[in-house]
Amino acid sequence: MILSTSLLEFLETLRKRPKLYLGETSLLALKYFMNGYMAKEKRLGVQPKPGVDLHDFQKYIENLHGIKDAPKDCFTLIYALSEDKDNALNLFFELLDNFLENQQ
Repeated sequence: MILSTSLLEFLETLRKRPKLYLGETSLLALKYFMNGYMAKEKRLGVQPKPGVDLHDFQKYIENLHGIKDAPKDCFTLIYALSEDKDNALNLFFELLDNFLENQQ
């Protein structure tokens, strides 16, 4: 799954007030929101500028934590690494920030 740059930019806004956009502070709610956002772009024929490949993001997390047999997606992996539901969302943003910094 490729996250568009427009979605990445919006995630910065969402991050400040996740309950406003997601209804809760849940990584699963964020995953569903992101899937809907990308489906909307596709349905409207928007040609988004690619931003981040979530497969590369997951590989980054696996390498960072020395994980060999990781779950099938980065969201499940982050849940496994987090202490609780609220921490998972914060951990997602923290890892994404670090990943993006390493990409530059």
